[in-house]
Amino acid sequence: MVNLLSNIVKKQQQEIPVILRQATVERDSRTTLTKTLSSGLIKAVIGPRRSGKSSLVLQCLGGNKAAYLNFEDEALTFSFTADEVLEAFEEVYPGYEYIFFDEIQLFPDWEKLLNRLHRTGKNLIVSGSNSKLLSGELASSLTGRHLVLELLPFSFHEYLSARGGNPGTQEDYVNYLNSGGFPTVVLHEDNAGEFLRALWDSVILKDVVGRYKLRRPVELRNLLYVILQQMSAKVTSRSLERAVNKQLSNVTINKFIGYAKQAYLCSLLQNYSFKPRERVNSEKKVYVFDNGFYTAHRSTPQADIGRLLENAVFIDLVRLGFEPNVDLFYYRSKSGYEVDFFILRNGKPYALCQVAFEASDIATFNREMRSLIAAGNELNIDKLYFLTADGVRRSDLIDNKLIETIPAWELNSAIV
Repeated sequence: MVNLLSNIVKKQQQEIPVILRQATVERDSRTTLTKTLSSGLIKAVIGPRRSGKSSLVLQCLGGNKAAYLNFEDEALTFSFTADEVLEAFEEVYPGYEYIFFDEIQLFPDWEKLLNRLHRTGKNLIVSGSNSKLLSGELASSLTGRHLVLELLPFSFHEYLSARGGNPGTQEDYVNYLNSGGFPTVVLHEDNAGEFLRALWDSVILKDVVGRYKLRRPVELRNLLYVILQQMSAKVTSRSLERAVNKQLSNVTINKFIGYAKQAYLCSLLQNYSFKPRERVNSEKKVYVFDNGFYTAHRSTPQADIGRLLENAVFIDLVRLGFEPNVDLFYYRSKSGYEVDFFILRNGKPYALCQVAFEASDIATFNREMRSLIAAGNELNIDKLYFLTADGVRRSDLIDNKLIETIPAWELNSAIV
């Protein structure tokens, strides 16, 4: 068994230079991860499949001596022990200082493996494509002994870096909204739609059907296709039940959506209410973890740019660390005006963000200002943002409320 494992580790060692050659974009989170490498805590990098987790970790490790094992290798039988792993590492990586386990969730009883190695003082970095697995299950088995970094597909800043580092124009941003941020799509545009459709199906089969041993893959796939088509729109369990011809119950629909969220496919955002029961029972807004999934599956020749912009803002807010339905919601005022995003910080109302493609249209501008002011007054919030894709920057004092209109791609620097 050790010889077989050593051969697999050697083969994967030869793949590292290829991965690094393809990793031409420095990720925004590289500095954060690099600073944690010397920590004795387990470092966990979580995010969607093909978002660049392996490349990021290997970039950060650089010239450091690191033993690497990717559990997605089909040659692995998973019948080896922690001692056999260490023996294989000593043979292939003598004197190693770090251990990097890629897609750790695929290894049965991975918590025991990490616990054993951590107790012996090994410096561990792991990656995984399931949010619950490495934030919830890791937290319960390694309380206080791990750090989590979430890596999503390219931000607009990273997209520009991949395209040569130019300052970025409205046209660049519109292209980004349509393509999404998966590195393979941004760096290699050929067959982008085919790649994204195959990735969507692969995640459903491997990370949802396979992980949870679901017996209704066709119904699950139909449900997620319906959800994908509703991106940035509101749905209810009942409307989804009707959309799949009542093939799935409300309970099953909610369970399947939960699995899809953990696999970084989609998320449903609640309307904020001070009453938790009302939040749960409210209409939900649908968001997807990459715009490319929507454009690759769209049923019309031209995607709705407004939907794409709103979805991109949602992804940016998640990238900033706001968790849907914990400190990120949408908000409907008592007078019926709706604001796209309501942000809490430390459990207290913090900011409101309204999204529209253009600020130049007077009717649109007035409508969005009315919604922001109504919600800002109800929630006693002064941080009010109008996010657009037309590059407009302006400040307006309306009814004693200061509203900042900024390009959507500057959200990260505005929400501080």
